[in-house]
Amino acid sequence: MDTLMRGETSAGIYEMTVRDPNWERTLKLKVWEKRKEKKTFIRILSPPKEEGIATLKIGFEMWNYLFCFRTCPIFSTIAHIMA
Repeated sequence: MDTLMRGETSAGIYEMTVRDPNWERTLKLKVWEKRKEKKTFIRILSPPKEEGIATLKIGFEMWNYLFCFRTCPIFSTIAHIMA
């Protein structure tokens, strides 16, 4: 049923809270997904300490881009892959 209700692509901004008995943190993420092509790109928007970190997954392969801020040319390449 989930497959029938969702489109082939999606994009959104999500918040994920990680809780431990001793601490808690919330990440704000921007996510692009092409389900049919099995492509997902996730970029951390906040907190500032982790802003710009990104993950690209194509099929069973995954790449992490650490501390690649707005000026990083890799994001235009990733945008082309996700298009």
